[in-house]
Amino acid sequence: MKHPLHPAIVHFPIATWSLATVADLAGIWLGAPAWRFAEYLLAIGVVTGIVAVATGFIELIKIDMDSPLY
Repeated sequence: MKHPLHPAIVHFPIATWSLATVADLAGIWLGAPAWRFAEYLLAIGVVTGIVAVATGFIELIKIDMDSPLY
């Protein structure tokens, strides 16, 4: 197995969901612009989350049955 792609991609949904939480809290003081930014961050997080799940599943399928990782 070469370098897996999943660990490199999984940081994006975590970062966007964390920033969306910060934007939601900032929306208390800043109003609608911060909430709209949080909407975009949540959408990006969902898309990158699906990509991270897909790459993780592909890496899981690549593991041999006799591998110590299985």
